[in-house]
Amino acid sequence: MMLMGLDVGSTGVKAVVFDKEGQVRGSAYQEYPEVYPQPNWIELRPDQVWAATRQVIAEAAAEAGGGVKSLSISALGEAFTPVGEDGEFLYNTIVSPDNRAVAQAESWRETLAPQRVFEITGMPLHPSFTLNKVMWLRDEMPDLHAATSTCSGRTSSSSSWASSRALTGAWPAAPWPSTWCRSDGPRRCWRPPGSKRRRSRNPSGRVRWWGS
Repeated sequence: MMLMGLDVGSTGVKAVVFDKEGQVRGSAYQEYPEVYPQPNWIELRPDQVWAATRQVIAEAAAEAGGGVKSLSISALGEAFTPVGEDGEFLYNTIVSPDNRAVAQAESWRETLAPQRVFEITGMPLHPSFTLNKVMWLRDEMPDLHAATSTCSGRTSSSSSWASSRALTGAWPAAPWPSTWCRSDGPRRCWRPPGSKRRRSRNPSGRVRWWGS
């Protein structure tokens, strides 16, 4: 039995295959370029990332002689990609160092206060966190925001989409981790900051961004 580790990073993706004794049996690496549309904006082309991911998985598995039974994924954090109802990418992946959502991050100072955000999520106010980028999308690109059916990345941070796409051929729904500022860490539940403690699911399966 072989085990594969996959690391999806901000400039490249690497796959390594190990046997049960921990010996490396195969590996592959593929780079992809970052995109800088404006100052402080950093993106990746998701089609390039996915093509490179498929390539390194195939190459590493072939070098190991097959027999891969388990896949473990590590991925860059705070990256997300808007995806349409047909599963197609609607926009580039906005990655962690992207700093376009400063105004959205600062807006929490008035609506909830930094200390309260930290008490709920365990995270400080910062534009790199994904919820602020989704709010930016809502404010600056409302048509794209409205067309988004789900949000893939780390959240659908890139490990979730990579594993779901690799194993099932489908894109995952957004998982809302604490770095989205949607997780009530102390209570171990998902909720919009400032709301009453509750669990909810959209019956249609369509993502609704908090605050939209």
